[in-house]
Amino acid sequence: MVKEKKILTEILPKSAPVSQQLVDKIKQQQTDGKVIYEEFTNKGMLFCLNCEHPFSVNETKDARCPYCGNSKLRIARRYPDDVTKIRTLEKIDGFLVIKDTVIRCQESITDGVQVSRKETEAIVVQGNDIAFFERLDDNQNNEASYWVRIRSVKEKHYYSLRMMECREYDASILEGTPFADAQSRVRSMEITSLFNSVKKNLRQESTAIVACPEFDEGLINYSEELPTVHYEISQKEEKVDSNGVFRRYHFWCTQCGKYSTEVGVSRSYVDKYCVYCDNRDYAHL
Repeated sequence: MVKEKKILTEILPKSAPVSQQLVDKIKQQQTDGKVIYEEFTNKGMLFCLNCEHPFSVNETKDARCPYCGNSKLRIARRYPDDVTKIRTLEKIDGFLVIKDTVIRCQESITDGVQVSRKETEAIVVQGNDIAFFERLDDNQNNEASYWVRIRSVKEKHYYSLRMMECREYDASILEGTPFADAQSRVRSMEITSLFNSVKKNLRQESTAIVACPEFDEGLINYSEELPTVHYEISQKEEKVDSNGVFRRYHFWCTQCGKYSTEVGVSRSYVDKYCVYCDNRDYAHL
């Protein structure tokens, strides 16, 4: 079981943010150096992305930048789709943290290209246990946000994302974790899908190790005088593993007097009939 409080108060706050150097690099990639303007609401204001200066065409009487002479014009992107998701992996006090950060570029005629970064989701691994966390905004404070654990993870598909970039990491960081065999998925898969796929594998592994003991038929002494008036199968059941995944069902047929047993998944339907005389009249004890 993961230490949820420790993760929220100590581990995630220690995780490193995306570096300013990377943010500046993305900003440089998104800047084409042209003079931008707004088609309907600019009131004659322009911004030169080449020298990063705003100016008024009403004052200069020219659309050419008065600072660097740049005259290449285009309309500012009002609804940009320049969104990049950055994935980082790090070990913090024995916990593995797989975290996604969204880098968003926006343009304006007053500030030029502005780049914002926001941590969005994280997977935290503690031993063989994994948990999913999401960073939510504080409605009372636009600048504040906080991490919460999400127990039922629904898969998301971000069609507006331009790309997902996984930062380089030491492959040994995944050794001994549930993600050891998921190197390629860690680098490319959407984080909610990544979590659910690994979680599914963990559930399959946990049920596969259950071994049900054989029942000793020698413990049953059958009576030579069989009942002839009342015919029914009496059934009882018991857990055979600590997780309650499997149950052993006990049957006693009062028609032939024979005992039988069967192991099945707890929620599955058990076909209640005597394996010796095919009697199908049963009662649950």
